[in-house]
Amino acid sequence: MKYCSQPPDEFALDPEYALLFCYFNNALAFRDYIRAYRGGVVIIIGPAEGKGHHTDPAPFDVKFEDGSWRLFKFQEVKDSKDFIAIYVKSIQES
Repeated sequence: MKYCSQPPDEFALDPEYALLFCYFNNALAFRDYIRAYRGGVVIIIGPAEGKGHHTDPAPFDVKFEDGSWRLFKFQEVKDSKDFIAIYVKSIQES
């Protein structure tokens, strides 16, 4: 695990590793990280809607700036209404 300073730069975020957000709650910082990240896997852990907790981004309400990210898999943590959501970046053909 590597913690990055704000704002992140593309050299601090190794594209060979996934980017993990666990109960993250800062949409502006999230966008900065995604802009700087050149890798293809983002993991978001947080509550489902209606649990009474709030994260930004929420696991199923991620507002990526481009349309190349898609939800790949998700898993509820036991019966907690907390979820692990994995997003992958689609490769653009030219």
